[in-house]
Amino acid sequence: MTKHLILVGGAAGTGKTTTAGTIAAELRVGWLQLDSVWIALRAAASPGSDERETLDIDGRLRRGTETSDKLLTAHVAAASAVCRVLPAVLAFELQTHETLVADGAWVLPDAVAGLGLVDTKISAIFLHEPDLEALRRSMRSRRGSSPVQPWHHTSSEVAWHYGNWVAEKATQHGMAVISARPFDTLHNRVRELVTR
Repeated sequence: MTKHLILVGGAAGTGKTTTAGTIAAELRVGWLQLDSVWIALRAAASPGSDERETLDIDGRLRRGTETSDKLLTAHVAAASAVCRVLPAVLAFELQTHETLVADGAWVLPDAVAGLGLVDTKISAIFLHEPDLEALRRSMRSRRGSSPVQPWHHTSSEVAWHYGNWVAEKATQHGMAVISARPFDTLHNRVRELVTR
């Protein structure tokens, strides 16, 4: 029997987790937040190790000592580290789920293109917000009443650059890239693509 893996990628603040969770609930299928994989890898890395430094994107943002370009490169490196373990993680999850929705900013189009999962249809959709100010508003709304920190501005800027980079890579691979806005129709637009 052919399994179905639905990957929802894109930058922070584009609605990946909300969309993936809604689709998984509506289709009554498995759901995996790839942030869990990232957190586990980061926690398992020895403090002070190169691996820990690669995966600690939040720490690097909070320190505020690196340029946006350097942080973008660092985010891609962290995503690559997560993508290296995804074949094993996804194969394991697909043993218990006929259909699995997985989401996260860690999904790289190059990795998806090379993802060889036996008897599995892969649907990859990348959510994209091309407007920096709209992305900043979205990321601000996620913080709720938490006070603004100096690194929040840089975080939004890096997420925006990363989202543009991911969208370009996905387009090069012929993968679906859809606008994150309007948010109120996002999960329906994604579901339509993955249930064809």
